[in-house]
Amino acid sequence: MTSHSWKPCLLSWCLLAACQAGPDEPLDVPAGEQQAEPEPDPAEVSTLAALLRARHVEDLPSAEQLARTPNAEASLRWLAIEADTMLVRTRALALLRHFGSPPTGDLLAALVTDSQAHPALRAAALTGMAGQPLADQPERLELVVAALLEGGDPRVGVAAVQVLDTFAAGRKALREAEQSDQLSPQVRAAIESR
Repeated sequence: MTSHSWKPCLLSWCLLAACQAGPDEPLDVPAGEQQAEPEPDPAEVSTLAALLRARHVEDLPSAEQLARTPNAEASLRWLAIEADTMLVRTRALALLRHFGSPPTGDLLAALVTDSQAHPALRAAALTGMAGQPLADQPERLELVVAALLEGGDPRVGVAAVQVLDTFAAGRKALREAEQSDQLSPQVRAAIESR
């Protein structure tokens, strides 16, 4: 069963509800569906995915280009989960650093804490967390700091260092973490070289 197999059933239910409702009556939509964001337009997703397949990192869309791209944030979130290549997924996650919305923060936090996710995805999600107001979100800041001390793949900890080095509370957390003997050599080197 794919993640999209429920949609025909939901669509049928919504059409039935629309037919039964009078012209001035609101539709009774299940509570969980009221907040759901519609999927981005396939053409927009396809265009953005093509840009993410650029040969060189410097050819990826800039913050300004993304701001001019219709539904870029929703398309990047979709690609981060549904794209068929690791390259597109990781680049989409990293580019989410240009957006600070709660749905984006929720997606990134979920991936950062998913111990079953590939380390490259988790590291890219940490890079994306740079767009979140971490100084005002202690619970999310804690997730990034915890990634420093993780003993797994060093890409995750190094990405956390890069994010934390971008704001005062993060730099303070790095100074405190530097005292820990649980840092991997790669993460310690990343902290010391900043």
